[in-house]
Amino acid sequence: MPAAGPTLVVVCRDGDAAALRGDIAGLPALVRTVLDLQAGGVGRVRLCGDPAACADAAALLEGEPRVRVPVGTAGDGAAAAPTDGAAVVVLPAGLCLMRDLARRLPRVAPPAGGVARLEAEPPGAGTVLVAAAPAAAALVAAAQAAPAAELVAAGVPVEALALAAREFAVPARTPAEEARATDLSVEALRKPIDGVISRHLNRPVSLFLTRRLMRTRVHPNHVSIITLLVGLGAGAAVALGGRWWWAVGGLLLQLQSVLDGVDGELARLKHLHSRAGEWLDTVSDDLATVVFTAGAGLAVWRATGRAWPLVVGGVGVAALIGLQVVYYTLLLTIYRSGDLLSIPWVADVGRPDLSPATGLKKAVAWLKPVFKHDFIMFAFCVLAIVGRLDAVVVIGSAGGVITFVRAVNGALADRRARRNA
Repeated sequence: MPAAGPTLVVVCRDGDAAALRGDIAGLPALVRTVLDLQAGGVGRVRLCGDPAACADAAALLEGEPRVRVPVGTAGDGAAAAPTDGAAVVVLPAGLCLMRDLARRLPRVAPPAGGVARLEAEPPGAGTVLVAAAPAAAALVAAAQAAPAAELVAAGVPVEALALAAREFAVPARTPAEEARATDLSVEALRKPIDGVISRHLNRPVSLFLTRRLMRTRVHPNHVSIITLLVGLGAGAAVALGGRWWWAVGGLLLQLQSVLDGVDGELARLKHLHSRAGEWLDTVSDDLATVVFTAGAGLAVWRATGRAWPLVVGGVGVAALIGLQVVYYTLLLTIYRSGDLLSIPWVADVGRPDLSPATGLKKAVAWLKPVFKHDFIMFAFCVLAIVGRLDAVVVIGSAGGVITFVRAVNGALADRRARRNA
């Protein structure tokens, strides 16, 4: 029978009860580690070591509905490793891993018949071992705390496993260590693809809010609903009010942009992902842009009596709606997701290699990361405050048309690629 997936072996020692239940950003330490590795593809959990600590760990995991993999105990650890050739990840209880590292570990390829070994920080805080062969896995499970020299002496090839950028593996056995692990876990929510405004303004504020919500019963979907209402309020304020209300609408739009990060941060931090949540997050953000652009057109028309804001704004709103039709059709029929970043050409993976580029092409490529959604929303906020909603109408409509054309081209390219595959 084929393996269900890599096995996670957690070594529990006498007195580990506090380490198992230590609070890391609103989740017990062991639950967080298992959920992160489960997301990485781990197919089962085996608890070995002290029987009392193993029983406590098993009860903790079995009482958590988000843990969907089978959990078993292996007493002294001799039977912790599977015998079907599945890979094994071995780590001590009370170790907190960055979520990206936890997702990477089940895919690590250790040396043939040996193990890949990662030291937690600070040295001596714990060891993470990854083994592929059943014989090596059994030895690793039994001698998990052994230094590399002892494993080599036992004939087990050992290969050092290095941390990638921003990754961490730290203990969480004392209140001070729990606080540090929490800080690292929250800071790890920052995204390399964040734009200039998100990186320096939105994300610090959203992380501040997330820290205050992470131990409450507030669900990411609650934040998404509030975000939607704030976005609708921004559009209504500029459409129906005077100049002071334009400023209020701009500030509400910027608040919507900040809150748009909080729901995703909470979902990732507390493992509260859902398809409905993805769609709620996506629709609330898209609807805010459409409503604000429409509201700006109505506001300029009311203020000037001229027809062009209605025409230009109408074109922009139509383009934005068409854009969402393209995106949502792709998400529903191909990518089976509610997250726009599931579409490869929508997700900005970072600044491209610009070394071969020259002239205008290079300048445009450098400026592209600046003019992202977060920057545009901030610009709209400033323009509304200074009373230049006419510029919002023009920029929003032009951006909607350009993005719609790009989305159509991307969808057609996807279709050609699927036909040729």
